[in-house]
Amino acid sequence: MKLSPEQHILVAPTAFKDSLTARGAAEFIQAYLFNRGFRNLTMFPASDGGNGFLDTLSLCQPGHFITVQIPRLGTRFYNPEKVWISQDGKSAALESAILIGLEQIPAAQRNPMMYNSRPLGVAIQALMKLYPALTEIYVGVGGTATIDGGIGILEGLGFRFLSATGAPLTANPSDWPDIRRIEKPTAKFPLIHFIYDAVIPQEGSDSFINLYGDQKGLKATDVATLKSVFSTWRTQWNIPRELSGAGGGLMLLPSVFLPCKFEHGTVWFSKTPRFAEAIAHADVVLTGEGKIDFQTFQGKWLTNFLDFRKQVVVLAGQVDGGLKFPPNWTVLALTDLEPDVAKSIKLTKVLLRSYLEQLVG
Repeated sequence: MKLSPEQHILVAPTAFKDSLTARGAAEFIQAYLFNRGFRNLTMFPASDGGNGFLDTLSLCQPGHFITVQIPRLGTRFYNPEKVWISQDGKSAALESAILIGLEQIPAAQRNPMMYNSRPLGVAIQALMKLYPALTEIYVGVGGTATIDGGIGILEGLGFRFLSATGAPLTANPSDWPDIRRIEKPTAKFPLIHFIYDAVIPQEGSDSFINLYGDQKGLKATDVATLKSVFSTWRTQWNIPRELSGAGGGLMLLPSVFLPCKFEHGTVWFSKTPRFAEAIAHADVVLTGEGKIDFQTFQGKWLTNFLDFRKQVVVLAGQVDGGLKFPPNWTVLALTDLEPDVAKSIKLTKVLLRSYLEQLVG
């Protein structure tokens, strides 16, 4: 596969975890091609609701970024964090990967029993005060450090959690077994659109608790406890069974207590006029992802290009074996050039440049 300057190329990678954001990857690829004489380039840093959600949304909707003071995950300290607001002040957007992202917590310190998604609720409260006309908030779901079923969002919005004796409790998973009652505040909340990155079961051996518990620092002894409590909650509060457990189950409790809508990020972004126009004019799609595995084809970003009949070039950090790709796809793994995963992450730009040199010739 060779690229030609005459081709219209859509540069639409997602993030390369621990090395490049989606915007960083897109800018790097586009700059390389531009310096090699390519001018028919359209950049669309991609997100399916996880990392890079705000950057992608800002390309599709008129608005601007502001910062609000948000509690740092698991601490009492506040940091200024980026959020998006529409031009008319009626819509806003948050990215869970920024406010409660896994990368905020060093691997050795991860313990999702001791913190929750409260910073998202605090951010929603802050936006409601800053923009009284606010009617809807978009929340990108994915890349979180939490496994709390979204109950922390409720805590950040002023909900109270009580034991059988009426004692106040936190939304931390360590308190889950003792929560018997949830009290709503009197405030009226805007409609929350959850834009999620993957379809993850709520229960079973591949539930959101099982699937990401180890990565997020959950001890094996805590898995059974949380699954048991959550199973009780599903019945007690009638949590919709069809909802994805993406983002540590971030949408589940809010679906019961808040005005919500839900949509897969891949579908949501693919319906935006900017993306539809970009792909309609493309001769080649040049995309990328940190890792391609079985989840990739369960609604992740790359599924947008399964029906694209022209050439698709996928630059991936890693590619699991045994996967089948459409015949018009060229899939290039950075680990084929540097098999050591840790080294390949550090050398992401070097390895991307090597593949781009091959593609340009």
